[in-house]
Amino acid sequence: MNTLLSVEQLQVWFNTPGGKVPAVDNVSFSLKKGEIFALVGETGSGKSVVGRAIMGLAGENARVSGMVCFKGKNLLTLSEKELSHLRGSAIALILQNPDQALNPVIPIGRQLMEPLLLHWHIDKFKARELTKKVLEPMGFDDIDGILKKYPFQLSGGMNQRILIAASMLTKPGLIIADEPTSAVDQDLKEKIKDELAGFREKNSTSILLITHDLDLAAGIAHRVGVMYAGELVEINQASSFILQPRHPYSMALLNSLPAKGFHLEHQAAGISSSWLVPSRGCRFSPRCPFKKSQCSQAKPAMVTMAGGEVRCLLYV
Repeated sequence: MNTLLSVEQLQVWFNTPGGKVPAVDNVSFSLKKGEIFALVGETGSGKSVVGRAIMGLAGENARVSGMVCFKGKNLLTLSEKELSHLRGSAIALILQNPDQALNPVIPIGRQLMEPLLLHWHIDKFKARELTKKVLEPMGFDDIDGILKKYPFQLSGGMNQRILIAASMLTKPGLIIADEPTSAVDQDLKEKIKDELAGFREKNSTSILLITHDLDLAAGIAHRVGVMYAGELVEINQASSFILQPRHPYSMALLNSLPAKGFHLEHQAAGISSSWLVPSRGCRFSPRCPFKKSQCSQAKPAMVTMAGGEVRCLLYV
């Protein structure tokens, strides 16, 4: 498989009243055509910031550096006009909060049809039929009625399903899915998981899955990247990550889950490092049961291992 997306030494800083906050620190990974790569970790680990930075949506107070290559183009050097074109056709983003993505004063149908009319240059009748078709697997009882409604007339879960359907409309090469199943029940989660996996297989679409849900990641991802305090600490095959996690933080995540049910509801023991004053050593060392004296002094580099990488002095 060819590399579709390559992220190299991505750094994202936020200017805040308390100082510069390094939300993402030298994150590097690649995503092949037709691959699902899952970014997992606790709330605040930097997962969503990575997704937004790739799309050029990190925010006005963000400073982004590094390289994000999509089909050979560095997205960080493109103009807003060029990025807007890619967002509407080649790259789709599923936000965790539908309120940030849906316009409250425009009917759902019009919002969904807009990228088809703009990028595919088809008539409204064809765009409406394609929109209805992509909404059918999402569990809606009255699709015609849904298309006439406004976002504020629907529940958060319904709007989330609309966003997921919208991401598939233009058959993009890359979907960045930020917590796509967080607002739906278990039955719908399974349907959405199957739809994403089926869409990927049918269209060779790559998916960057950002999630707390380890069951979802293990169920559809090919590889898993584990983030902690703004850094990638492990990249592993999904099956190997679940059965034999390498980084102590990955082990703590899995061991903290109820009956190892693979749903991230509990944090690992201890307190995360300060964002304003990051540790000069391993950022997980204050919480690590395997720490040695050098762990608080030397910042570990990524070590290449069979099937992936790990950032830990235990493997040096």
